[in-house]
This record gives sequence, C-alpha cells and structure tokens, in this order.
Amino acid sequence: MAPTPAWSSPQSASQEEMTTDDADIWRVSLDRTPGEIRLLFKSLSAEEQERADRLRFPVHRNRYIASRGFLRQILGGYIHIAAQEIRFLSGFHGKPQLNVFPGKTDLQFNLSHSHGLALYAVSRKQNIGIDVEYLGRACNALKIARRFFTPGEAEMIAGLPEKIRWRAFFTCWTRKEAFLKAKGVGLSIPLNRFAVSVLPEDPPVLLHAAWDREEHAKWQLFDIDPGRDYVATLAVERGVSRFRFFDGGAEMI
Repeated sequence: MAPTPAWSSPQSASQEEMTTDDADIWRVSLDRTPGEIRLLFKSLSAEEQERADRLRFPVHRNRYIASRGFLRQILGGYIHIAAQEIRFLSGFHGKPQLNVFPGKTDLQFNLSHSHGLALYAVSRKQNIGIDVEYLGRACNALKIARRFFTPGEAEMIAGLPEKIRWRAFFTCWTRKEAFLKAKGVGLSIPLNRFAVSVLPEDPPVLLHAAWDREEHAKWQLFDIDPGRDYVATLAVERGVSRFRFFDGGAEMI
C-alpha cells in the first residue's frame, strides 16, 4: 500500500531518530527569496557555484542553487556536517553519493525536481530513488511512450481516454525513473527492458525485468503525492516499513 503523505515541519521529528527501517521524504519549493538564494549559494562548492553562474536564465540559476543548497542542508542534519563542508562523489553511472570516511555513514539519498518543486529521499541503508514530474510539462506523451516504453505499456497508454492518458503517462514515467535512480544505473538500462504498472489507480509495482526474473521481488515502489499538478514515485530496496514526510523551507537555511 502506498504511504499517505502527512507533510510536517522538520522540527516534528529528529533526523537522528531515523532507523534502518525508515525512509524520509522532503518536499521543498525551489522558488525562494533573493536573500535565501544568497545564503544557499554560499553553502555550495566552488564547482556548484561555477555551474550556477553559467546558467543563462535567472529562474534556472536560482532553482539550481536552491536544489543543491537544500540537499546540503538536509544531508547535513543526518551526518552532522555543515552544509558547505559536505562533499559528493559520483557512482559508476553518475548517481551522487556522499564522500565521507568509510564506515561513517551508510546514508543513501536521491533527489528530483520539476517546475520549481524538489523532492529528496533519504534512507539509512537501502538504495533509494525518487522522481517527480510536473503535469503541465509540454511533451508528446504517445510518441515518447511508443519509442521508449515497453510495447505493453505504450499500448495501454494509447488506449486510454485523453483526459486520463496524460497522468497515466507521467505515472509510468516516474515509476520507471525512480526505479532506475534507485538502482543507480541511469539510462544504461533502456526503459523498455523492464515493465511497471501504468494506471494511476493501480498499485505501483515493478512487474518484470528482462535481466533478472527475481528483480521485482527486490524493490518497493510507492506513489507520493507532492501536491496538485505533480506526480511522483519513490523506489527503495525492500526493508523500509515507515515513511516520514517533511516540508522544508526558510527555517532550514
């Protein structure tokens, strides 16, 4: 059964209280005041600051700064390191990881943002992935589904009434993306090599994977409700039994 978000303030529960059975999901608006953006910018690494300054449009620059700055704030609360001192490294396929002394933490995390909203997922041990998409995003859903999804998924989406098809497409997309992000393989596995449930009212599950008959038994998928006009999915290795939902904001900076 999918967890029902009851978004609360970060002060409602300590990050230190998260156990290996827990997954924490954070929701943060990336459209911040100029003063907040300046503070968040100071917490970034030199490389992140340079990347932000290369972004042409102010809205993209500010949202990038906010997404990276809040990631640092959130993770710092778990590992007791100042936001600006956190260091990252990339996994084999580019998934970001914490660069800390061996044995200091098994913390796993992932982030996704779309149209000014960011979701962050954190677990103590299990690999975890999250994806959020804005329903107002312009794209050719049927063309993408037929090109990238499995034939069965694409056929199901094509057969739906237009008013339902759009949400079903993004539901399928986020379930696939969250799973790949949890595995840490990026798009090295094509989207048509595995199948997920498509309809928004269906339980989110990995149905099968071409490379491993038992892959579906290793993962849990959950629909997350980040708010109106968004669709999101969380994927995590089996073993998580409790979810906590936090609304982040200015009090975190």
